[in-house]
Amino acid sequence: MKNWFLFLMSGALTALFLPACTSPATSEKQQEVADSVYIAQGKTIAGAVFSKLSGELSAAMQSGGVEKAVPYCHLHAYPLTDSLSAVYSAYIRRASHKPRNPQNAADSLEAATIAMYAEKMAGGEKPTPVVVREKEGAVRFLAPILLAAPCLKCHGDIDHDISPEKYALIQNIYPDDKATGFAEGELRGVWSIRFE
Repeated sequence: MKNWFLFLMSGALTALFLPACTSPATSEKQQEVADSVYIAQGKTIAGAVFSKLSGELSAAMQSGGVEKAVPYCHLHAYPLTDSLSAVYSAYIRRASHKPRNPQNAADSLEAATIAMYAEKMAGGEKPTPVVVREKEGAVRFLAPILLAAPCLKCHGDIDHDISPEKYALIQNIYPDDKATGFAEGELRGVWSIRFE
């Protein structure tokens, strides 16, 4: 029993003092490993939320078109995201530079990330997830949201993809809508997932 206690204590002391003794290269490597864990976890969470939300929106669209999908999204997107935030113990949101719902307007970090992604895409690069450590100790995963073809029915060009009648319905629910005029594959916004 005494040996087991000494083993545990030496492990705890090593964990406490080893970071102070590591070189900057080792510390950088440890951060890369931690970032890769956050990226993997963020991708899993974003994938689960996207799958759930897009599946339910597709069902609403198939059963009643835009007339059913837009009210469904308005009523259920936040509760669904909040429930998955609780499941994954992370704060999950979708943010955009052109939000439909003002609550989805990008904050300064999200806006800077969207601008970085837009610049990369303009240069022919594929945008990839990033991890940012915030001052208060939280870690944020950010990943691009690219517009898929089915989303054009609500986020495409008015008159071309969205009829004026259907856009009137959207504006009735979202009077400050800025989320139209997108093309397939265009940057719609970011997944923003905060780990405390």
